[in-house]
Amino acid sequence: MRLRRSYLFAILLLIAALALVVSGCGGEAEETTTTTAADGEETTTTAAPPAETITWVWNISSTGTATSPYGLTAAYFAEEIEKRSEGRLVVELNYGGALGYKAAEMLETVSERLVDGGDLSLPHIVGSEPLGNFGSLPFLHQGYDEYWDWLDNLLMPKLAPEFEEKWGVVPIGTFTFGSMYLLWNEALDDVEQVRGQRFRIFGDINAEFWNSLGVNVIYLPVEELQTAMERNMIDGMPNSNPLIDQLEAWEYYQYRNDLGAIIGSSMFVVNKDAFEALPEDLQQLVMEVGRDMTEYGRELLIADDARMTEELPDKGMETYMVPKETLEQMRDIGKEAWINWATATSPLAEEIMKETFAMLGMEWSTN
Repeated sequence: MRLRRSYLFAILLLIAALALVVSGCGGEAEETTTTTAADGEETTTTAAPPAETITWVWNISSTGTATSPYGLTAAYFAEEIEKRSEGRLVVELNYGGALGYKAAEMLETVSERLVDGGDLSLPHIVGSEPLGNFGSLPFLHQGYDEYWDWLDNLLMPKLAPEFEEKWGVVPIGTFTFGSMYLLWNEALDDVEQVRGQRFRIFGDINAEFWNSLGVNVIYLPVEELQTAMERNMIDGMPNSNPLIDQLEAWEYYQYRNDLGAIIGSSMFVVNKDAFEALPEDLQQLVMEVGRDMTEYGRELLIADDARMTEELPDKGMETYMVPKETLEQMRDIGKEAWINWATATSPLAEEIMKETFAMLGMEWSTN
């Protein structure tokens, strides 16, 4: 009988010990602090354990490859967000349309929250949102400083509230495609040369512009350009350095005709519901990193321009400076296309275009 009592006592001691261990390991313990006043009186306070940190994971699509300036800019955003938020917001990137969404589908893709965010190539979304044409106005701006001043201080403040209200996406930054080059097997000296040529074009205004020059316009998504070049489906196309590099366009075209203009931009956006689900401090951080990402992308672009100019001759592609008088003629034709499109599209489009003309010191005329 005594042996049984000793056995039961030992079991009770073991259970008590295990309970102490489990209570000590189960989550953050309360912190007890004892302070002693000058008169010797002790005060004990107990603080609750710190709240559990919530990690917000975003799935964001980037239509550029991982090593392209587009992809590197998106990677900068993902890395900086995770670092500055101390791991509270994590961005999972999918490059080069890996999820199956094409550039023309990205507005609806983000709007419907099939992904939490992504880069919208403005010229590619014009089928859904005509204001995307502002992302690529042929020959309107003729230098990065002029273009970025317009983009940051006029266009984006106008487009951001429109996209947020209409599509439920929040713009957080932009990426500029770069200078515009006509990739072709001829050096462009006169506008008459392009008549009858099959050029791949994106955007309504660009189509109107090149049609007016007698070009046979072909619409193709960026995902199909490689096949189109391989099968000789197009004679050439206006494009920028990141795509020249990504497509290895020097394998198909001899000339990179410098058109003395900026080709356009994409816009980085996040789904509004995903954005508003974040705590206020993370919302502010997303906008801050978005601004820094924009500047980072511009630095990459300028460096990439210099690299491409240096490397292309060795790859068999010659950069040809189109004569100034030819460019002026093309810009005059472009002006008519800008006005016609804006006045036919919407009051907001016309308002933005008129303010753009005023900003550039150009005369607005519908005659």
